[in-house]
Amino acid sequence: MSARLGLRTGRSLARWGWGWLVGLLPALQLVAQDLVLEGGVPTYAGLTNVFVVVTGRCELRLTGAPQPLPGSTVSLDSPDAYLVFTSIRPSVVATTLLSRVQIARAAAVVGGNCRVVPYGDGTVIVPHGTSFRPLTLYSGPHFTGASTSLTSYVYFRGAGLGSWLGAVQSFRLKRGYAVTLAEREDGTGFSRNYVAADGDVEMGLLPPELSDRVRFVYVIPWRWTSKKGIAGDIESGLNVGWKYNWNLNRNSTADLEYVPIKQNRWWPGLNQDWRARGSVHLLGFNEPDRPDQANLSVADALAAWPELLATGLRVGSPAPSDGGRNSWLYPFLQQADAAGLRVDFVAVHYYWCYNPADPAGAANQFYNFLKATYDQVKRPIWITEWNNGANWTSCADPTFAQQQACIAAMIQMLEDTPWVERYALYNWVEDVRRVKWDDGSLTPAGVTYRDQPSRIGYLQTGFDPGTRGIAQFSMDGHVRDESGHGNHGVTTGSPVFTNGVRGRALVFDGVQTRVSLPPGIARSSGFSFAAWVYWRGGANWQRIFDFGNSTTQYMFLTPRSSAGTLRFGLRNGDTTQFVETSALPVNRWTHVAVTLSATSAQLYVNGVRVATATTSITPAQFQPRYNFLGRSQWPADPHFSGILDEVLITDYVMTADQIARLLTNQPPQFTNQVFDLGTAVGGQPFSATLAGTAWDPDPGDTLVGFRKTAGPDWVQVALNGQITGTPPSDAAGPQYVTVRVTDAAGLNAFAVGIIQVRPTQASGRWVADSDGLWSDPSRWEGGRIAAGPGQTADFSTLNITAPRTVWLDTPQIIGTLRFGDLSGAQGWTLAGTNDATLTLDSGTSESPRLYVTNFVTLAVPLAGTNGWARIGPGTLILAGDNRCTGTAYLDTGSTTASDGIVRAAHPGALTTLQRLTLRNNNSGSSMLELDGAQGSIVVPGSMLIHCRNHSGAAVRNVSGTNLLSGPIYLEVGGNRVVFESGAGLLRVLGPIQYIGSLTGGRDVVFSGSGDHWVTGSIRAATNGAPIGLIKIGTGTLTLGGTHSYTNTTQVLGGTLWVTGTLGSGPVTVGAGAVLGGTGTIPGPVRIQSGGTCAPGVDGAGRLTVRDVDFQPGSVLRIGLDPLQATQAVLRVLGSVTGTAALTITNLSGQPGAFQPGQVFTWLEAVNPSVQWSAISLPPLPPGLGWNTNLLSQGGLEVVRVPVGERPRLNFGWEPSAGQGRLTWPDPYRGWLLETNATDVTDPAGWFVVPGSAFTNAWPWPAGPGPVFYRLRAP
Repeated sequence: MSARLGLRTGRSLARWGWGWLVGLLPALQLVAQDLVLEGGVPTYAGLTNVFVVVTGRCELRLTGAPQPLPGSTVSLDSPDAYLVFTSIRPSVVATTLLSRVQIARAAAVVGGNCRVVPYGDGTVIVPHGTSFRPLTLYSGPHFTGASTSLTSYVYFRGAGLGSWLGAVQSFRLKRGYAVTLAEREDGTGFSRNYVAADGDVEMGLLPPELSDRVRFVYVIPWRWTSKKGIAGDIESGLNVGWKYNWNLNRNSTADLEYVPIKQNRWWPGLNQDWRARGSVHLLGFNEPDRPDQANLSVADALAAWPELLATGLRVGSPAPSDGGRNSWLYPFLQQADAAGLRVDFVAVHYYWCYNPADPAGAANQFYNFLKATYDQVKRPIWITEWNNGANWTSCADPTFAQQQACIAAMIQMLEDTPWVERYALYNWVEDVRRVKWDDGSLTPAGVTYRDQPSRIGYLQTGFDPGTRGIAQFSMDGHVRDESGHGNHGVTTGSPVFTNGVRGRALVFDGVQTRVSLPPGIARSSGFSFAAWVYWRGGANWQRIFDFGNSTTQYMFLTPRSSAGTLRFGLRNGDTTQFVETSALPVNRWTHVAVTLSATSAQLYVNGVRVATATTSITPAQFQPRYNFLGRSQWPADPHFSGILDEVLITDYVMTADQIARLLTNQPPQFTNQVFDLGTAVGGQPFSATLAGTAWDPDPGDTLVGFRKTAGPDWVQVALNGQITGTPPSDAAGPQYVTVRVTDAAGLNAFAVGIIQVRPTQASGRWVADSDGLWSDPSRWEGGRIAAGPGQTADFSTLNITAPRTVWLDTPQIIGTLRFGDLSGAQGWTLAGTNDATLTLDSGTSESPRLYVTNFVTLAVPLAGTNGWARIGPGTLILAGDNRCTGTAYLDTGSTTASDGIVRAAHPGALTTLQRLTLRNNNSGSSMLELDGAQGSIVVPGSMLIHCRNHSGAAVRNVSGTNLLSGPIYLEVGGNRVVFESGAGLLRVLGPIQYIGSLTGGRDVVFSGSGDHWVTGSIRAATNGAPIGLIKIGTGTLTLGGTHSYTNTTQVLGGTLWVTGTLGSGPVTVGAGAVLGGTGTIPGPVRIQSGGTCAPGVDGAGRLTVRDVDFQPGSVLRIGLDPLQATQAVLRVLGSVTGTAALTITNLSGQPGAFQPGQVFTWLEAVNPSVQWSAISLPPLPPGLGWNTNLLSQGGLEVVRVPVGERPRLNFGWEPSAGQGRLTWPDPYRGWLLETNATDVTDPAGWFVVPGSAFTNAWPWPAGPGPVFYRLRAP
């Protein structure tokens, strides 16, 4: 049976719900051979004899073991398709199940096209190879501007960030990775670690401390490690997910994450291969409050902390002894926060004892210790050493049974406490407290420890963009905040969207689906929440939302409490308050809203206020950090089962009228997402407006005002959309401002405005021996950024230690650029980002100046209307798509100096200039190089080149086919101008003419191993000065068109093909040189000894000359093509004299192509008197010969000649090919192979085998009857 079943879980979920879907899929596996899963988290015990395609955003979960895929194959066909085995470890999956997994229909290979890593006590297969780029950076907020993607395990910092140095405003991080961003190139300063464990993390806005200030990026793959670990190298048999060992000498394995520690200040070193170590985390100093351990003061630990931050890992605090929280841990964290030093989680030790007969009491005491710590440090907790008392505690020692009971209670508490991320028991505090003996066997407590299931430790949070607590979620296929405040959510797993009240809506499966919101979403005294809710019923205490820190600090909205009510509740410590009404109806869309002020809470259903209560708790009092849609702070509470749409959260109290409007209101809209607001100048007032750019689709609705949600401090946005402000004098670059517009109901839309800021006009000197942004004041002396017409940007006063790149990140105007290196060994690159252009403007009628003393690449687009003047001996590479007009002066006009090279390396480098000048002359030098590696360089403008007295090129072709299409004018100064082609082809389309005042002779020289093709006319001088042409080098010069120069043409090397008409002067061909072509040479030609005349182009065509004189030792080379029955022809209108060697070649390469009676005439002349010192003719097959009687008149004829010996026809068998093979002697190529399958005596029965004249072997396929073959002379 063949059938293909396409299950689109998003649609199925929307219609039926998870109960129907999970119940149906196991039955489908019995009849379907193909199963297509496109969304959600479909879960099975196993799949038998089925080919499963997982695509889209989908997470397939298999709960069975040990073989959940008998006869089945799973193909993960998208980067967001995950496969989870909930109860099988990665090492087992890799060795026994990976053969049943494909990545985009190719075999899964660990470390090749996928990752196989822990997922709690199970495994997840992530379809990402080592080259996968999980991080996308954006130059603008809200994912606008330019973008780039980065890979893992690479430190992108300083120069490694290229044009992204200090230019990141938003990013997207794929699920399964963590990234650290820092404001300093060494990973220190303000930094944040972002983890995408449950879903993609999208940061549309960065905190102000990082926005446009990121100089360090490090991405690392994530592991979904379970909470349970062990301290020390005793993990075997304990079923733990991680360990540490007070050292940095181990690597993670497939099943176990090794967490390194900086044990004390000076050891171990952190210059590590973190890919090999395989950990995302790094622990701080061990018990710094104890003299026998790290023994560090808080001040010393803080001084050493930047070394840990420089790793880019997720960093845990130093772990003091359990008596050192108040004296050491809390001061350390307070001072670290004040200094802006990142601490991602807090490590503690715990050895307090309790009545050994009271396991619940022991667990409760442990919880209270941790809860007090958590409330103080406000970070996830790791317990990196702990036990139920120790050999130094005062309680009675437990029995083995009591220890087992206490450990069971304590680890269950740890598993059930969400803010406890990891725990690692310490084994060596008296034998009775062990979990493992030295021989590897387990104690009763060890068996309990081993058998405790352990959940994933990390609890996904949203990340704070540093804005207000306003968020608006349309749920139209995403959970991005559409208010403009950047409070985006993170969904768990693979969210499913269905049809909602408006557009799409998010489905909550009641099992796993939740949305984690940023910590700052609820921090003020005012609060409002509104949403359309479709509840599917189920257990009590589900959460529509729950914002809090723990089970003692939270506020929540449940569709049904245990009292059967729709309840909004708050708790802060021991105080609980709530407002409630009748339970939410089931299987029906209902609009629900809550408002909270400092004195009361209001509950609304379908736009009507239904309950009010006096309250005093507000989120400002406890600053919730774990904020969820669909999940409770209490782990035992059920997840929300239903659908949410059009969620609105505000940090102010919405009015009853606004809430009533939300039932039918649509949000306003901007006409564009991004607006160009124009250019501002530092220190000068700026104004723009967004008035008229937004509208509201609801009849009669009004827009109540524009507001800034993010952007530079100097920008103010008025309610009417007017944007004003004065940028600082040192501000530069694109400045982004996010503006939201709000309607009467409180709904929002947002747009991004871009203001290009130029600094106050000033000259500046770059003083940093490093790469950087042009707009970064810290790179310029005194913070003065070079900008403005007539101003100078000076990059010439440093002894730079490596090639340096400066990125122009905003349009700039400059009058002079100076580049150099005091040691002369390094170079500069000026590159563009954000589509920035550098306009050259001297502020006067003079051309802008470019001083180049070393090696400089201008990859930024140049603009300007007055060209530019290059000065100095260095090399200037033009690698941008330039828009300069006017004249470019490539040198200074010196008679002695070397003014280096200008190299065009971009197709648009020179296209808009009207003229290029090379004025250095006599012994002075300068050069224009054309590098067409990235596309043909075209020079459409005119060129003015002064002659020189040396062989150095004025123009050199470096690579590719490049064109000089404008007129070229030659001026006084020397006796020649050299056009060199070192490689590729230089085409000259415009005329070349000497226009100087002096009348001495000048030569136009073509040199090099590359080729030239001149179709523009080389003209006679305007003043009658004799102009000649010299061809040197091994390349080929093709002269097309009509030329009027009158002096000698000298071919001294390579090949000259004349395809047009030369001037009237004489032509000489020197030793080793070749003259050919299909055009006309009016002047006399002399082929000197060692020179060659080869009419035609590649041996074909007619060359016409007036007179030709062959000097002894010269060669006339003629090409014949017997297949085409053509030949090259030398046509002489006058005399042919001298002595030459005659060489005639077969252009076809096939001797058998010649036919008897063919006549080839290759010399057209009247009474030629040339003598042939040697004659070389192409070979003919036996039976044919050359009639040389016509040679004196320039002809040859193919004739028959007697055959002295007939060839022997040989036969052999080729078993591997299954056929025979006929062969005959090679000299008889050209003879015809004939076949006869009927009667060998019948002449009409013989047929020529096509193509046999060009070979001496032929395959003979086996057949049913006899076949005869013979060879026949042509």
